[in-house]
Amino acid sequence: MSEERLSYLFSQYYQNKASEAEVAELGILLEQPNDESLSALLKKSWEEQSGGTPFFARDTSLKMLETILKKDAAAPVYRLPARGSWLSRVAAAAVLILLLGGGYLLWTNGKKAPLATATKPRTQDIAPGRTGAILTLANGKQVVLDSAGNGTLASEGGSRIEKAAGTLSYHHETGSLAVVYNTMTTPRGRKYFLQLADGSKVWLNAESSIRFPTAFNGHERRVEITGEAYFEVAKDPARKFMVTGNGVTTEVLGTHFNVNAYNDEEAVKVTLLEGAVNVHAGSNSNTLKPGQQASVKNGITINEHADTESALAWKNGQFRFNGVSIETIMRQAARWYDIDVVFEGKIAGPFVADISRDVPISSMLHLLELTDRAHFIIEGKKVIVRP
Repeated sequence: MSEERLSYLFSQYYQNKASEAEVAELGILLEQPNDESLSALLKKSWEEQSGGTPFFARDTSLKMLETILKKDAAAPVYRLPARGSWLSRVAAAAVLILLLGGGYLLWTNGKKAPLATATKPRTQDIAPGRTGAILTLANGKQVVLDSAGNGTLASEGGSRIEKAAGTLSYHHETGSLAVVYNTMTTPRGRKYFLQLADGSKVWLNAESSIRFPTAFNGHERRVEITGEAYFEVAKDPARKFMVTGNGVTTEVLGTHFNVNAYNDEEAVKVTLLEGAVNVHAGSNSNTLKPGQQASVKNGITINEHADTESALAWKNGQFRFNGVSIETIMRQAARWYDIDVVFEGKIAGPFVADISRDVPISSMLHLLELTDRAHFIIEGKKVIVRP
């Protein structure tokens, strides 16, 4: 769990601005017992919101907590009151005490029926994905970046290839005219960051690949992708930057955009964050402005008010589902958690949720189960989805 995400969620709750999905996500994260790092982050977030000054002395908070717990002696749970009430501030202090003691939490979000409940842990779980990739050099040699040490890995096509803490970068050193290509591949459950020789930055999502020259020596800069990638292209008015994926080419001079070109998705989607891009598919072509998204399927359709936060959620360490089907959700889960998904029955939708990609799959599935629309069973690397 990133410090920024926890601080954001706590701040949203404290200021009575959190959405129902954010409240549920915070509740799930706080349900992890005996997590010293989480406790430290929560304490820091609490101090940031309260200015470091407790609303009540520790003894008073303990007595209040004891009184609350006596209302439900069947389980060591704590019911968080409605946001915005004066008691919510007391609750935050009590949550700290409870969390530091390794307790479990029950959240109600101010409603009669609980939004989430402290449940028994699943007998099986699957860890989230992590940083890692495979680099294939021009001579066919493969380097597993997960385990490769930091430093210079190779020199090819006039560029020096260096790895440093989850980043692979190419540094153009000579004026070699030979065009040499490398390929980076992220298996399921992996992601990676790449800096090309021209300074362009690429974030590669799980189950994706990018083929690129070690140095850009021609009149254009061209790369090929499968899966999904986010680009921050270095500006170069003299040489266009071309990204081809699943039959769609995105042409830019220097800008920020995301390309989702997974074969199992309904359409190729190009989402523009900054600058301008031209999207080409067969004989069709359209220009995007910031905040727009091109969807390519039997032609090009432009969404002028795209949900850019959802499109970029994966790059920012989040799942963001804004009115999507359970099938869409589980495709993303399959890539990130490296699982096989089996559906047994039709699941009603759509779903709306914000979930951290840092949590184990049980936490993600638990949040989805709060909708009472779906139930999940984990069997090894397989997840069964039932109504």
